[in-house]
Amino acid sequence: MAVQTENRPSLAERVLRRLTAGPMGRQILAEQQAETMAERKGLVSEVARVQAEREKVIPPADVRVSEALETLKTAHQRLRDSEASYKLAVNDRRSIGVRLDKREQVSRAALRELAPPAIAGFKRDLDAIDTGSFVQRRLDATPTQRLSTDMMGAPVYGLSTEVRERVSAGALAELQTARAAVEELQTCDLNDEAIVAMLAAMRSSLGLGTVSNGV
Repeated sequence: MAVQTENRPSLAERVLRRLTAGPMGRQILAEQQAETMAERKGLVSEVARVQAEREKVIPPADVRVSEALETLKTAHQRLRDSEASYKLAVNDRRSIGVRLDKREQVSRAALRELAPPAIAGFKRDLDAIDTGSFVQRRLDATPTQRLSTDMMGAPVYGLSTEVRERVSAGALAELQTARAAVEELQTCDLNDEAIVAMLAAMRSSLGLGTVSNGV
């Protein structure tokens, strides 16, 4: 028949029981219980100190939080007020700009109606200029320079890439300046003789020939 050992204590457990049953064991247990009790008392004292400190420092901290919250609310309100003022200022600026633009457009339109007819003739001739042909004429009028030599050693003359780009850019700028001058002449306060003289100078520069009568 097999011996049942499920509830049988181990050797170490039996030795421990014998030790604690004796005077030395009871002394060890008493000392351990005393140490545990002293540690618990120390922890209870620490909890009491924490609670006392909490009662001392938390209320002022709560006051500071409340004050900071009120400051934040005030700042948010000021921000909302500032945003509203900014939007009003932007809308007012836009309205002023629209009103002034309209007045200026009306005045400029009236000035164009009263401008000398020669300006309209110049504008028609200017608009009829073929940009590519105009640039090419400027390039053709530019003095060439020696670029290289051919297979026979003869010099090859022409325009360098840098020169061609500079002359082309200058020709385009000349046309742009003339177109801008049309608007300026239409809305300026010069007399007809001065305007016709300026148109004649620009016509000569652009190679447009005589002044159109504008009819």
